[in-house]
Amino acid sequence: MLFSDLSFSQDSLRVTFGKVTKETLAESFHPIENDVAASVIYQYQKVYFYTLFNRSELVTNYFQRLKIYKKEGFEYATKKIPLIKYPGASDNITSVRGVTMSLENDSIVSNELKAENFFKENVSSNIDMFSLTFPNVKEGVVLDLSFTIRSPMPLVINDIVHQLDIPIDRFEADVIIPESYVFRAFTKGFEKIHYNVYNKNGSQVYEITALDVPSLKEEKFVNNIENYRSATVFDIVETRSPLPKMKFSKTWEDLVKTTYKSDYFGDEIKKTAYFSSDLKKLMEENSDSLNRVYKIFEFVKNKIKWNDKNSSGTIDGLSKAYKNKIGNAAEINMILTAMLRKAGFDSNPVLLSTRGNGVPVFPSLSGFNYVISAVTVEGKELLLDATDKFLPPGMLNEEALNWNGKLIRTDGTYKEINLFPEESSLKSTKIVGEMDELGNFKGTIEKQTDRYIAHLLRTLSEAMQHGDYIPMIESALKAEIDNYKNENLEQVDLPFKESFEFFTDNPSDLIGGKIYFNPMLFYVREEIPFTADKREFPIDFSFPFNESYTIDIKFPAGYRIDFVPKNVTYKLPDGLGKYEFKIVVTENSIRLTSDMEINSAIVAASYYLIFKDFFKKVYLKENEKVIISKNKT
Repeated sequence: MLFSDLSFSQDSLRVTFGKVTKETLAESFHPIENDVAASVIYQYQKVYFYTLFNRSELVTNYFQRLKIYKKEGFEYATKKIPLIKYPGASDNITSVRGVTMSLENDSIVSNELKAENFFKENVSSNIDMFSLTFPNVKEGVVLDLSFTIRSPMPLVINDIVHQLDIPIDRFEADVIIPESYVFRAFTKGFEKIHYNVYNKNGSQVYEITALDVPSLKEEKFVNNIENYRSATVFDIVETRSPLPKMKFSKTWEDLVKTTYKSDYFGDEIKKTAYFSSDLKKLMEENSDSLNRVYKIFEFVKNKIKWNDKNSSGTIDGLSKAYKNKIGNAAEINMILTAMLRKAGFDSNPVLLSTRGNGVPVFPSLSGFNYVISAVTVEGKELLLDATDKFLPPGMLNEEALNWNGKLIRTDGTYKEINLFPEESSLKSTKIVGEMDELGNFKGTIEKQTDRYIAHLLRTLSEAMQHGDYIPMIESALKAEIDNYKNENLEQVDLPFKESFEFFTDNPSDLIGGKIYFNPMLFYVREEIPFTADKREFPIDFSFPFNESYTIDIKFPAGYRIDFVPKNVTYKLPDGLGKYEFKIVVTENSIRLTSDMEINSAIVAASYYLIFKDFFKKVYLKENEKVIISKNKT
């Protein structure tokens, strides 16, 4: 949300450092979220610019009062504050104060932070970490912390985060921006934030207030929880007199055009000499258009190893990455784009942000950290990612399945590209098993998967080289396995097949002469993925999928079936998916077929309660037992 027509008269409620009431110290649980281990009573930030001799610093004053209720909350007594290093300068932290306040024998006892309670360490070439730990921490204490950070980089205002993993009772911030700097502001998240925006003495002032902000809890099937954390985000637009006048990207069009014209992006894609002889050989070997695309794709994938680094452009040039046979994600896929163009195809790079990098809320190059290639062949647009040997054409690294990317054409214009796959990934499992009179099972399992599920298994199967894959399967199934085989490990355009024999004594209960067992065996769902009463953000499955099981179980001679679960079909609205569970009984065996379809990679939050109920019913159905007993003679 862009700030406009927002008005709120901030009723400031300051607290005094190191002064707390006995009632606050005696409080044993949070009044709203009773189960949390800690909460923030009050947090305040003031961000302003300090200028001396035409040199500006960005100053942030920070204060937080935090209450710990349980031992699990002791982790909040340690604070880590990143300090950014720039060429010739770095962030500086000063005026650090902290105090632990507790109630002992009806008296308030205070223990202040001392020099031995904090330290600074270098964690990377551009970050130092300042850490501190409060003394004498125990259940019930209140912690006050204040400090000031002075940054030599006034063009970057860090996000004003007003939601944490624990609740915040009251949040306040003042951001004061002089007229020589022009920023625009956005909010993200779903919490109600109050703003009062006005001009004072030539500066733009943002007063930000939030009350009773709930904790942000991790949930199943969330893209990146940080995308939904409530925060106010500032983006530099331009600087004005008396500063040197500079304009920064205001729109996506500006950003894309600037990026494509840069010497680390568009100019590099135009260079072709370094791969010309290799491409000529590939062209001679293949005449069919689609086959040529596939051969060029496979060539790049096999020639250049990914160094596991993401980037929105080349670091040392594409020719160097090609020559050294190693490069970042952008370099590999930009080389692929350049080769496809040289081969006569309409191919363009696509800028995107990975899941871990989040979803950019405004035009900023830092919002992108990955590049893939798009090519039009036989009238269809195909997305390509040559960083992973197990990715076939048309599939991306799962980290890249993050909403939309921006395809950049040769003239510097762009279009949005949907990155979520529409085709389902399949997983089919067939089990033929036999039970003995002790309720033990043995048999065979055959699995067949494709697309993203196959990609995951192929990647995991590389651990076989270290002898880790089979023990991993045994641990997951709680069974012993033997004679493991697989097919099409390297043929990524074909289904990945696995088969093995198994034995387990785990899944049955013998009670009163009867055997109770779950017909799903070790593939039963062990939890309900959705438990929250409500959900503000979408359900993200990454990709549509179809998961099916066919399980044949033969009973020992002389046993009869006393009970089997009823057959059911559950359907989601609007064709979003369905679940079928069916058992067919014969004289001394059963056949279970179970099939789940989820037909959309991303599901709107408005469907949350429907999906919650759907998965609960599936969980309960799959946890029903079959009961057999010995025939009476």
